[in-house]
Amino acid sequence: MGEVITNTGSKVSMEEVEGTVNLQDLYQDVTCTDYTEAYRIRCMEACAKLGRQAWGVLPTLHELSKAQSVKLADAATAALRKVDPGMPSLKKDMVTETHVTRRGLGTSTSTGYEKGKTFAYTAPNGTVTYKKPERRKVKVDDITTPELHEGTRVYGTCCFCEKTAIFPKNLMKCNEVVAGPDRSGKRRLFCNFCLRNEFYKLKHSKNILILSYRGLIGYYYYCFHAIPKTTSMYLSDLQAYIELHVKMGVQNPLFRYDPESLCWFIDFTKVGNRPRQMPLNYVLETAMDILAAFNLYDHVKDCSPATLFNKYKDAIVDFHHHRRRPAGQRLLVPTLFGCGIPMETSLNKAIPIQALKNFVPNHMIENFKNTTSRTGWRC
Repeated sequence: MGEVITNTGSKVSMEEVEGTVNLQDLYQDVTCTDYTEAYRIRCMEACAKLGRQAWGVLPTLHELSKAQSVKLADAATAALRKVDPGMPSLKKDMVTETHVTRRGLGTSTSTGYEKGKTFAYTAPNGTVTYKKPERRKVKVDDITTPELHEGTRVYGTCCFCEKTAIFPKNLMKCNEVVAGPDRSGKRRLFCNFCLRNEFYKLKHSKNILILSYRGLIGYYYYCFHAIPKTTSMYLSDLQAYIELHVKMGVQNPLFRYDPESLCWFIDFTKVGNRPRQMPLNYVLETAMDILAAFNLYDHVKDCSPATLFNKYKDAIVDFHHHRRRPAGQRLLVPTLFGCGIPMETSLNKAIPIQALKNFVPNHMIENFKNTTSRTGWRC
């Protein structure tokens, strides 16, 4: 009997693993051909028990479902059904195709949670049952002492990249010793990524522009996967776009990527016309290459990619010349609003604009039907 640590920091007991294993390590064990088939199958079964929490293994499972080994192929197919229940039945010589119809922005509103209301739940075997949402009381306390009990999970927001993450005891200690308090003596919190890259230093952070394409990733997820009755983009397809946009961005060494927040960090001390500085066009070309990875012309045909790119371009040029960030925002996260997409849709759902700007990988495993923040939105 062992434990699997998920991306959210929780631990799940599993008979298929021994000791304590991170979910990312479990993905690698499924892929590694040096291990025996029996062990790789056990790893697939462990991922299957995690359900949508193990969405990151979907591309690997799709490849293994076409493997020559019958045992591996059958185990991968069985795991796919549990991790991504909406997956269609595919033959071994077929691949998942992305078929997307025109969809745009919704304008309807929802009352959110209603007492006694039931929701349809479709089991992996296709059985539809109606369940009431479970309501649990969560106790949230403010930290009044610097010492934390062993195993205490503390959620906080990074002072620089604004990422909400778990701050374990060792990371809290690093913040206290390495970053220290601000000028007024107030404690500051920085995530692991910002600490590693020394973004807690004011002289360094003021030259760093944070931009993200998660407004577009969130649009793909909600409009083509989570909301429609017939899914037109599976998690494996969306993950492929995310991985492709990472491959395009990391080709530029000035771009640093944080996979937990889907954000890019650009150091503008290395951009300019001076010796040992790269020209500004070097940054703009990479931003265009990343945007091209999402294939907007096929998925959102009425959209103007040039208009969306200009949002990035104008903000990047302004930051380069004046070190000004977007008004009232630390992050540059443009959305599709104002880019020519249709204002009416058959989705009959409304998504807040902040749901797109604050979209992170963990949202892919949440049930969008149970959210209460569904007021009018723009993209």
